[in-house]
Amino acid sequence: MFVALLGAAAGIGVALLLKELPLPPQITLGRRLAPLADKRIVATLATTALAMSGIFTVYTYFAVVFDRATGENAVVLGALLVLWGTCGTLSNLSAGRMIDSIGSRWVLVTMLAILAMDIALTPWAGGWIGTAAPVIAVWGACGWGVLVPQQYRLVGLAPSIAPVVLGLNTASTYVGVATAGVVGAAGIETAGAHNLGFVGAVLIGLALAVSEFAARKWPLSSGPKTAGSLQPAGSVGPT
Repeated sequence: MFVALLGAAAGIGVALLLKELPLPPQITLGRRLAPLADKRIVATLATTALAMSGIFTVYTYFAVVFDRATGENAVVLGALLVLWGTCGTLSNLSAGRMIDSIGSRWVLVTMLAILAMDIALTPWAGGWIGTAAPVIAVWGACGWGVLVPQQYRLVGLAPSIAPVVLGLNTASTYVGVATAGVVGAAGIETAGAHNLGFVGAVLIGLALAVSEFAARKWPLSSGPKTAGSLQPAGSVGPT
């Protein structure tokens, strides 16, 4: 109901405040998929898919991963989800400024490294609300903070078709989200729900490895002047 109210408010705002904009030229499916012939872009999109898969392997089964901390209390569970989403929103809004200060590569490396270690702690931290809450806060912040440097890199690699590659990045996000459900289900069957953090950490570690491989092999020589314009447009906010 809350999301529906937000959507209605946004719709009213668009109707009253947004000026009419001309439609861009129609782009064929072939042209939308053409960037996939570029290895640099494929590696960047693979980083997004792997990172989101690692994040959502745990998030999809949030209630059972943290059942010890919540005591299966719906109010406590809802509060932890709100904490996760709020930290993700704040990180998403501030990541562009961090990129302007230290560069997109270091923002991405730092967030993925912290994220992998943080999620790997969930088998222990998930046993008590006092340890679960900070781990969830860091998880939300770093999990959604990776999107802005990813967008920055894609725009730097293909500035002339930025909307197309950003659209592919969003698609990669949902490929990771969809894959996570299957991976998480398999992880529950083999390792148990409380150990899903190990599975998520491995996937995020792979995302970090692919990201660093791409950054070293194809360094970003030039990119957007500032990253501020990339926040949060084109990203998928906490869900």
